[in-house]
Amino acid sequence: MSSTTEMSDNRRFCNYCEMILQSAYRVPGARNIRNIISKCIYCAVMMSLHDRDYYFKWLGMDVLCAAYKVRHQRRFVLDTIFDLSHGRGLVELLMSANPKLPCAYTLKRLEGQWPKIREDFVKLIRSEVTRPTNRKKNIQEICRFWWQCLKSHMLLKKAIAIPFERLIKETILLLREILENGAPDFALNGYIKILQKMVEIVFYDTWIFSLHTKKSSSQLCDEVGNLVKSTETMVLANPKRPDNDFFNSNQFTRMYMYTVIRTNYGLFPNEKNWGLSIDFPIDVILHTFLPFKALLFRTLCTFLMFEWNAFTLGIDYDYMPSYWVFVYLMEAYSFNYNKLADDLKDPETDGLNYAIHFAIRILVAEPKLDPNDSNELTFHPHPDYLSCYGSETRQLFLLLADKLEESHMGDETRSYAASRIIEILRAAADKVH
Repeated sequence: MSSTTEMSDNRRFCNYCEMILQSAYRVPGARNIRNIISKCIYCAVMMSLHDRDYYFKWLGMDVLCAAYKVRHQRRFVLDTIFDLSHGRGLVELLMSANPKLPCAYTLKRLEGQWPKIREDFVKLIRSEVTRPTNRKKNIQEICRFWWQCLKSHMLLKKAIAIPFERLIKETILLLREILENGAPDFALNGYIKILQKMVEIVFYDTWIFSLHTKKSSSQLCDEVGNLVKSTETMVLANPKRPDNDFFNSNQFTRMYMYTVIRTNYGLFPNEKNWGLSIDFPIDVILHTFLPFKALLFRTLCTFLMFEWNAFTLGIDYDYMPSYWVFVYLMEAYSFNYNKLADDLKDPETDGLNYAIHFAIRILVAEPKLDPNDSNELTFHPHPDYLSCYGSETRQLFLLLADKLEESHMGDETRSYAASRIIEILRAAADKVH
């Protein structure tokens, strides 16, 4: 199959070569290049960058994409792109050649290019604000490329030694300059996606999700914290931006809320020094995240750890106690335990992580002796929770345990971890009965 694909890629590239070589007369300097492949890729780059005829401009980009798919041509394609372009043009050519995640070689060659890329990007945003043209889509594509480079760095940093500090610092400068240029709506969805990942990188040293903070330098934490606070100020000043072709308000709000929650936990116990707080009601959080299960359960996991860490440090926890959050979650599912249990055990959602942490919270809890005690430890279930929702919680825990056991039925190699999870769920169910 791979050899067939390779032959097809070679054939496609050869066909494109014939097309572009017929137009080589349009490209200054092309006649001096004797090697056919070199001439073809040179013409493709120059047409993509400078040709005013959009047919030839797009032809050049198509040739670069076809050439990159031919494995033994990739390094030469990248070298030619880097030799002949810089700044925003460099980014557009790299995206044309390889729309997927940048490879390690690309990241290494980009190391010294980030300041120029950022400067060109900010100029493009500024010009689009003052004199709108049709480059809004380009701005969103560059945001996506920047996001992809951050992801590739995180995935590859342990395998190969690629300096990461330059890209991190340039990303902070880019986000700051987007805000300083009025945070235009056509750049906001890309902005918040990059900012959210910067929070994960700087506070948690991860790309996806972690419950354990592993902070970078205090300076980076301060700079990212300031960005989140500035974003909060911007949102409060202009809370209702209408949707358009380049801005989705629901997507922005969802990622903004998630970013604020993760930043508060990342800065804990000093988040109040920043004036940051989680002011979103739980029903709003559930309504916003319910269609996006991974974000939903990662948010609820973060709240659980927030609450636990506050208790262990003897610090007041200002948000809703975890057991009432769990009740709101069941209500959001209309107490459809079967549906909720299926979502919790889905390995793609981090739901099981949340269920286990909450079950452990129940197991270590002690009954509250004085219901009127205002100094409530939030992981001590209130008598009203136990009397009104204890049986519902028990039913859900038992159903989830049964589903997990069923999924491992007949599996003689069932891990100790899976067995232990089932035991914890059933023990927690017994405690809330």
